Amino acid sequence: MFGLEVTTFAGDVPHPEGWEPSWTIFFTKLLMLCLEADEKANGYWHELKLASAHILAAVVPRLPNPLQQGTDPIKPVLVHGDLWSGHVGTDKETGQILFFDCGCFYSHFEFELGMWRRDGAKNLGLQYLREYQKLARPSKPEEEFDDRNRLYCMAFSLTHSALNPGDAERKKVLNDMAYLCEKYAPREGIPKYDPARDSA
Repeated sequence: MFGLEVTTFAGDVPHPEGWEPSWTIFFTKLLMLCLEADEKANGYWHELKLASAHILAAVVPRLPNPLQQGTDPIKPVLVHGDLWSGHVGTDKETGQILFFDCGCFYSHFEFELGMWRRDGAKNLGLQYLREYQKLARPSKPEEEFDDRNRLYCMAFSLTHSALNPGDAERKKVLNDMAYLCEKYAPREGIPKYDPARDSA
């Protein structure tokens, strides 16, 4: 099952409480909470509202659904939920790596990697993501890994935007939405994808 029986948080943005057998359903709920927090902090933005509605209706089901089908469906794993260099340390006595300040829940393991795509995710980034891929193969379909990563990154970017009103991260989210909509579910009225705004 995906989720957790209690509410966890990224900053003060909640993750969905409870269990879901479907990763698609849980991620949809998570992204909706992130969108609501962003709008509350930054105000209504027509283009983002239109794009996010289309992402939730057409793109979210398209990308995660295949992960739970076929002969090797994904299994829920416990993720930190906000993994960046500021949440990692070393125990001086044992030398063991410590993770703290987490918003844990059971997830698709690739979700955690969405944070690494963000601009400004201190000391991490796409170079760490590429190294990670050498150690852990992406879920199938592997060719959609980067698009799933872009989708998962939206939750982290929207949370950052909600916690830092006025930050430019919100514009990057809209650009990522435009990219995924153009690729998987084109629709009139959504702004065009601008490669110059892409961190990939």
